Amino acid sequence: MKTPRGRSSRKKNSAREKKQRVARPRSEAFVRRMNVVQKIAIGVVFIAAAVMLFPPPALSPESEYREGAISDKQVIAPFEFSILKTDQQYEEEKSLAAQRVLPVFSTDGRRTSRYMARLAALRQAVERHEAKPSAQLDLSSLGDVNFPPEVESVLATPKLGLEVVKEVETFVARSLEAGVVAVKKAAEIGTYEKVKVTSAKSEFEVPVSQLLDRRMVVTRAEEEAKSLYPNRPGAAFAFAELVRRYIGANTYYNGAKTELERAEARGSVSRFEGVVLQGERIIGSHEKITPEHLKKLRSLEHYRRGIGEAATAIERSIPYASRILVTSLLVFVFACYLRMRRRNILADNQILLLMAIAVVLVMALGSLVLNTFKLSPFLVPIVVVPLLVGLLIDDEIALLLGIITSALIGTLAGLDLLFFMVSLVAATTAVFAVIGVRQRRQFYRAMLFVAMAYVAAISTAGFSSSISGSGLIKEAAFGILNSFASTIIAMACLPVLESTFGLTTNITLLELSDLNRPILRRMMIDAPGTYHHSMVVGNLAEVAAEAIGANSLLARVASYYHDIGKIHKPEYYIENQKDARSRHDRLSPTMSCLILESHVREGVEIAKEQKLPRVIRQIIQEHHGTTLMAFFYQKAIEIDSDAPIDEYRYPGPKPSSREAAIIMLADSVEAASRSLTAPTPSRIRGIVKRLIENRATEGELDECGLTMAELAKIQASFVPILTSIFHGRPPYPDDVKKREDGDIGSEQTEKDRYQL
Repeated sequence: MKTPRGRSSRKKNSAREKKQRVARPRSEAFVRRMNVVQKIAIGVVFIAAAVMLFPPPALSPESEYREGAISDKQVIAPFEFSILKTDQQYEEEKSLAAQRVLPVFSTDGRRTSRYMARLAALRQAVERHEAKPSAQLDLSSLGDVNFPPEVESVLATPKLGLEVVKEVETFVARSLEAGVVAVKKAAEIGTYEKVKVTSAKSEFEVPVSQLLDRRMVVTRAEEEAKSLYPNRPGAAFAFAELVRRYIGANTYYNGAKTELERAEARGSVSRFEGVVLQGERIIGSHEKITPEHLKKLRSLEHYRRGIGEAATAIERSIPYASRILVTSLLVFVFACYLRMRRRNILADNQILLLMAIAVVLVMALGSLVLNTFKLSPFLVPIVVVPLLVGLLIDDEIALLLGIITSALIGTLAGLDLLFFMVSLVAATTAVFAVIGVRQRRQFYRAMLFVAMAYVAAISTAGFSSSISGSGLIKEAAFGILNSFASTIIAMACLPVLESTFGLTTNITLLELSDLNRPILRRMMIDAPGTYHHSMVVGNLAEVAAEAIGANSLLARVASYYHDIGKIHKPEYYIENQKDARSRHDRLSPTMSCLILESHVREGVEIAKEQKLPRVIRQIIQEHHGTTLMAFFYQKAIEIDSDAPIDEYRYPGPKPSSREAAIIMLADSVEAASRSLTAPTPSRIRGIVKRLIENRATEGELDECGLTMAELAKIQASFVPILTSIFHGRPPYPDDVKKREDGDIGSEQTEKDRYQL
């Protein structure tokens, strides 16, 4: 009977699942959009890099003239143009212009008014006292003031007090008009002998020695007091004290205005000096190029690039537009190939970025060879691309990318068909030379093959062209040198790219296939049944991968590790159980489902701890896809007919590569074949066929790129191995109880399903 609590729990779960279903499409749509944006960004940056590395010849900043060289021709000015200053000269003149600008100090009129207003209030208080001399001096209107008694005595003295206050007003006004700073700072003034003082009404220069600060004003006030009141020390003291109290800084260093004026000074410096008239001789033939000649020659080049009368903006943009178009077309062709043949590669932005980096690296080296050092095009390390891509990604992609790189560099650099043909032969040879490379010393074999390809291609092309014998030998030597350098570059880049992008070469896979690795030794001891199962799956996957042309080494090595998550709870998996009673008999179907599902998640965590490559971690995560744990689901619906089916599926994702799909199928057929009580070839063939068809119809193989023809080859490769492993034997006298159809033992069937 269903309890209210159970109904409430199911309602909550249903509401939560509904929210998740609403949120999931939104998040997935966002991820898809970001994935597309990243692809576009990679393409745009790649195209921009290609065009920047190989700019149009007419716009190349490289000059053929050098100071001190001998001109091989006479140069006459084809039009009138201004002479450009050298960059160094121009920067020096701008720097000098900025240095001529004095530090600017600005006077704050509001502060001046405030100081004078306070003095005016003091004068008014004294004037009121003058009007009523019998009354006591009232300074309460001035606020919180506390004059010394000597000062108050002077202020209260008729006529003298008002005279002193007026003299103070005059002195303070004169000082504030000149500008008073708080403190003269060396950091603001620097080494300048003068500064500029500005106010709302005036602007004038002041020697630094005469720039007043508050201390100087007080000192001057003391001197002024002595001259005004030589015989009245009390009045002199009052004068100096009032100035000290009522004077303040009204002028400050204006850094923003100083920098603005210096920027204007730098901007006012002309980029040009002098003019070359049309028809004027710039330099004669066989003359030594002087700095003045070089200025005029480079100015002429500057105008010819489009600043002068030589070209319009549209004409200047056409060479760039054509290069962008050529590069975009080649990128589009490559993207179409990936869309048709390698969708899993097209979906992986990391791999796309890796390929873009490899091509840009070669183009950068090619730009150095061709544009900077002006060397032979046969020194461009084209084969680095097929070497790296063939080892890290795929042989077929490596071949196509090698062709595209050759075409791209040949087109952008303006090279002839000879370069393209030689590069094509070398790239193709490099791809075939690295097929099956599993040890680093095999790189030397690839180096030798590529060198032979260069020599053969250059020699063949040379015989059909006008290259001389000595030139042919020289170009062939460049090809040999290129093969050595390219292989060394590829070997150096390989481990860096491998670790950065989480990719795996056959060399690394071979190292991971060592059965003495600690994690495999641990599995052999803690989960011996799982270990044996993994070895058998490895054999099945390797043969199947060879049958369809997938990576057989990856399939075998990933099979070794696909179930490493079972070492945490080995006793819950049938292949590791030593008694007839299953641990799952005491658990609910949901708990059993969680335990089986956990071996995938824990396997990925162990793989991360062991620093296994990303491709193996991905296969561990995908080797069950989203398949249903049918046995426990059937038990669940016997208890609760409304049990949600999705809770009894593996979380996925589905296999995204052919190798992952092969391991899923090998894992399933190996476990199912163990359950056959009479494993004849026909029964093994039947169960293999049924399992593969089920996985295909369930949609588990939709994302891996396997064709029906390849599935047939995989099926055909599984049967002989399984037949040899699970071959029949004569029955012993005790083996008398079989199922009526002689196919599957019920107890064994139930337990073996835990393994799937």
